[in-house]
Amino acid sequence: MNAVLETKNMPQVAANLVIKSKLMAIVDYFARLEFLDQKLAAGPLSPEEQAEHAKLQANPVEIIDVINSQLPTWLNFLGDPANSAADRAAYRSGTVEAWMTANMPRIYGELVAHTNMTVEGLKALPAAPPQVVWRGDWQNAVWGYSVGSRIPIQVLRSFSKDEATGRSFMSDGKFSKKILLRVQTKADGAGRDIKALSKYATEDEILMMPGASLVVTRVVPAADHTVVHCDEA
Repeated sequence: MNAVLETKNMPQVAANLVIKSKLMAIVDYFARLEFLDQKLAAGPLSPEEQAEHAKLQANPVEIIDVINSQLPTWLNFLGDPANSAADRAAYRSGTVEAWMTANMPRIYGELVAHTNMTVEGLKALPAAPPQVVWRGDWQNAVWGYSVGSRIPIQVLRSFSKDEATGRSFMSDGKFSKKILLRVQTKADGAGRDIKALSKYATEDEILMMPGASLVVTRVVPAADHTVVHCDEA
C-alpha cells in the first residue's frame, strides 16, 4: 500500500517499475520459501539453508490479491528443486515478469483504488487522543535530524504506544544508523488507533495518516542509536 502512495507523483512508467519490483520481491519470497520447504521434505538442509529458511519464516510477507491467482502456478515451477537454477531464472523473467509487464495497467489501477479506499476508511476513524508514541527507524549515517526540521508523513506510518515495541523496529546498516522517534501527538491529529483492527494487537499500533507533519524538538544521542523527539504539527 505504501509503495502505491509513494508512486502517486511519479510518471506512470516509473510508477509501474516500482510496483513491479515490489510484486516480484513478493514472488521471490514465496518461491524461495517453497524451494526450501521442498528440499527439507526430501532431506536435511545445509546450515546456510537452515538459517535462510528460519529467517524467511520469521519475516513473513503478505500475498497481494492481484497476483494471488497466478502465484500457485508460478511456485510449482520456481519452488521445485528438480528445476535447475538457470531454468528457474528463465521462467522468472520469461513468464512471471512478462505477465506482470502485460498486466501492469490493470494491476496498478486496482492497487490505487484499493489504497485510496483503505486510506479514506482509516481517516474516517476517530483521531487518537494526544499521547506519546514511538517508532524505530533508521537514517543516513552522515545526515541527521536537527531541531526545528520537519519530517513529512507522506505514506502510512506505524507508531506504537509502547516504547519497547518501537525500539524493536530500529535498524541500521553499513550506511545508516538506528533512530527512535518519540512523537507527541496532538488532539484531532493524524493518528489512528488500529489495535482492534491489527493482526498484531500487542504492538499497540497508532497509524499516522499521509499528510501529517512532525517537528523535531530535541535530538538525544544514545549508546547505539539516536532518540529524536518530535511534536505533531
